[in-house]
Amino acid sequence: MNAKPPVLILWIVLLLGLFLWFNSLGTRHAFDPSRISYSEFLAELSDGQIAEVTLQEQEIQGTRIDGSFFITYNPDDPGLVGDLINQGVTIRALPPERPGVLMQILASWLPFMVLIGVWVWFMRRSMGGGSGGGLFNFGKSRARLLSEDQVKVTFADVAGVEEAKEEVAELVEFLRD
Repeated sequence: MNAKPPVLILWIVLLLGLFLWFNSLGTRHAFDPSRISYSEFLAELSDGQIAEVTLQEQEIQGTRIDGSFFITYNPDDPGLVGDLINQGVTIRALPPERPGVLMQILASWLPFMVLIGVWVWFMRRSMGGGSGGGLFNFGKSRARLLSEDQVKVTFADVAGVEEAKEEVAELVEFLRD
């Protein structure tokens, strides 16, 4: 049996696993002890307990005056930056994280490569050589052309209705002449 399809499946599973692993890098666990609610963050901000914040995408990371670290969700509050400035909090803003070039290439080309691989595998399998195999061999005649010296069957070898044999013999004579 051909060992290529299991190897192809193994490669696909390996690439999918790598893709999922690279996508999971950098994500934080939702039950992180330093994670606080946005309401708690606003309460600490109004009490003057926040020293510094870093705004990045949908997350706010920061330190309190006592040096403890916290993380909260950023709901894109339009008044947040004004409140931070009024409280004298140091603000840093970071650009959104972009996936690496390798991940972008892998994510954009992997589906096409898998489709092409499956198509090539299907075409090789359907064109299969030999007798009978293959999708495109359906309906093809397996008859062989024989020359006169290779024909060994005569009308004497054929059993059946004599009238039909005579008519076929007349047709053969007509075609020869």
